Amino acid sequence: MSGAATAALGAAVVVAGAGSLRVAYPSVQSEGALVLGRVEVAVGSIVFLPEQGVFLTRTAEGLGAFSARCTHLGCTVRESQDGLLCPCHGARYDRAGRVVAGPARRDLPWLAVRVLEGGTVLVDPQTRVETGTVTALAGGGRH
Repeated sequence: MSGAATAALGAAVVVAGAGSLRVAYPSVQSEGALVLGRVEVAVGSIVFLPEQGVFLTRTAEGLGAFSARCTHLGCTVRESQDGLLCPCHGARYDRAGRVVAGPARRDLPWLAVRVLEGGTVLVDPQTRVETGTVTALAGGGRH
């Protein structure tokens, strides 16, 4: 049994080491990342991407993303005349995903955005960032 335990421990060390290398050198197609390609979002607007379940927003400083999943019970939030609305139970959010009326009590989570050289946009739904965080666009070009 001691040989099996040593082998299991060795395998755990190898897996842990590989995981840390992955963090140190993340791949472009990292597991779970949403690869959006080049996107066109006008300054001051938000765009809903239903297949990805996210909103993209553009400011003069850059591009940001936040989840379209209501923090109350997980329904998909939609745009309305005065912001964002959850059709299931009526939670309301402003255009930055901040709660303005319940039953939701938490803001929509903002997600990490990465813009690669050439303009390809990646959104990481597993990495939360502070509300309003945007990523500068490479070369200041129109995206």
